[in-house]
Amino acid sequence: QITESEKAIIEDKLTDNIEAYEYYLKIRELRNSKTFYDQNNELRLALLEKIIKLDPNFAEAIALLSIEHSEMVHFGFDKSQRRIDLAKENIEKAYRLKPESPDVQFAYGYYYYGCYKDFLRAIEYYEYALTQEPGNAEYISYIGYAHRRLGNWDEMLQYFEKALVLKPNDISLRGNLRASYEFLRQYDKLNYTDYDAKWYKVMPDDPNLYSRRATWTFRLEGKTDNARKIIDKASKWIPDHDYYYYPLHFFDKYDHKYDKILQYINNQEDSLKFYQNWISIKFLELSEIYWLMGEKDQSKKEAQKALDQLLELPNIDKDSRYHKMLGWIYAYLDDPQKAIKEAKMAMELYPPTKDAFYSDKYEMDLAQIYALTGEHTMALDIIEKHLAGPSNTNWWHMKYHILFNKVLGNNLRFIKMIKEDEEKFRREITIDISNYLPN
Repeated sequence: QITESEKAIIEDKLTDNIEAYEYYLKIRELRNSKTFYDQNNELRLALLEKIIKLDPNFAEAIALLSIEHSEMVHFGFDKSQRRIDLAKENIEKAYRLKPESPDVQFAYGYYYYGCYKDFLRAIEYYEYALTQEPGNAEYISYIGYAHRRLGNWDEMLQYFEKALVLKPNDISLRGNLRASYEFLRQYDKLNYTDYDAKWYKVMPDDPNLYSRRATWTFRLEGKTDNARKIIDKASKWIPDHDYYYYPLHFFDKYDHKYDKILQYINNQEDSLKFYQNWISIKFLELSEIYWLMGEKDQSKKEAQKALDQLLELPNIDKDSRYHKMLGWIYAYLDDPQKAIKEAKMAMELYPPTKDAFYSDKYEMDLAQIYALTGEHTMALDIIEKHLAGPSNTNWWHMKYHILFNKVLGNNLRFIKMIKEDEEKFRREITIDISNYLPN
């Protein structure tokens, strides 16, 4: 049943400018499509600027512009103070224009979520927006996201599951709920067959669907033959997509087809790319491949190039991603003391108290650096901890991890801990990969 506040919101005229409103609807559509996951934010920013020129008092559009800037901070594309200031400037303007708007309140919450990791304050704004629109699945799901970062697992699942009832075709939300079940090792709640069928029904032209099918086929079969057939078929249906980045790059690494990987990496730009918890450095990727090939001298040469490039970055010493990447570089430069120091610094800058859901990725980086530098027991202790409790590490991450298997593949303790989690998974999961395989 629609509440009085929801009725008022439905009847509220957001703008008198029809053209501005049509563009606004288009942006909302883009954000709900696979285009959004392709990070086509420059188009959305340009459209929002156009809307605001058409109607400078369109509060909801200004709030959405703030969200776009906050997302660039949160997802790591641009964490600069300038970007944070743009998010703040726009949300404050939107709030002055229309403080009672649930969209504006929601955007204010996301400003604190994305720019400052202040999840408690974000929840306050989200909950206010929800009082105005009790049936808004987006507000409900984002309260769940905030609880996930706070480590409130029961509340996280409660809000995700409630939001999915209201918006069953939201593939992103389904994916996040799936990832949360995996994180908590609640494998009995994972129904990949249903998840895949819903995804195919809603977005059959999404190349990521077929990449995911191929990945799970590989994980369950332990070989790439059928997985590659899935991608081969998908590339004919949806050709304008980089399937090599994911998952063919990993398949070639698993199959030791290093020449293909080197060719792919060498064709990439030399510039750094920034993401939520890492910095993509072409020369570091080359260093890893040469290390796997046993060409240690060439690996060091590439690592030195990566170091030179990273050290040129200004005003980044407080960034956990910077120290994480330094840890990797020093490991390939065969400087274990510096490598471990930098990895630990990354953990200190992004502890569980800051983000209970994502911080464990930095500890797993330390485990990999321990493995690289010969501290095998230290590496195994971390892996065992993560495979035993809530974490972003599951059996398939370890069983098919190229570095860990090169160093620890014959270690009985390593094999045993993977086997325990895999057996639990295979007992409890619902999945049928025969539906994925091409005829």
